[in-house]
Amino acid sequence: QELARQNDLQPFLWTLKSERAIAVSGIQDQFSGVRGLVANTIGISIKIQYIAILDLFDAVLPSATEPWHVATVNPKSPLLKTPTGFGFLADQTQASLEAAYSAANRRLAVSRSLRVFNALQQTTAEQPKEMPSLSKLDLPSDAKVDPFSGDPLIIKQQGDDWAVYSVGKDGKDDGGDIHGGKDYGVGPHIRE
Repeated sequence: QELARQNDLQPFLWTLKSERAIAVSGIQDQFSGVRGLVANTIGISIKIQYIAILDLFDAVLPSATEPWHVATVNPKSPLLKTPTGFGFLADQTQASLEAAYSAANRRLAVSRSLRVFNALQQTTAEQPKEMPSLSKLDLPSDAKVDPFSGDPLIIKQQGDDWAVYSVGKDGKDDGGDIHGGKDYGVGPHIRE
């Protein structure tokens, strides 16, 4: 049940909304006490840079709950684009947005993989000789999808156990190298 509650990118959206609120407070602090004429003449270029970060957040929020494979092809989403088109400070912020978005998708991939792995443990206990099929698992279809590729999560036998994983940011199946950080998921640690 807990893993079912983790099956979306809603926490990333909440994080962005909190960060936007923090940025608003920071901007207010920076310009409080500055006389209007000074702020609007001498400081206008600085003010524009600060306010452009809010524009970046507003542009990112609509795609914040889209999985990686959707947002990376969306031409309107600045989540993974530099320059962002919102100025220097927004461009500097974009790298941390991308890292947070990547981590949110990694969390989603691992929680989905764990959910599939748990279902596999029950299925293979009943039918140990059979190669498990994602389609036969009693899980919602979206819980079986790799957020990085949009394809089904990969199931691979490793030793006497199963690995369930996502291809990760690079979109390449590295054979279930989850402990080396190339793929994201769950499975046994294979010693070479």
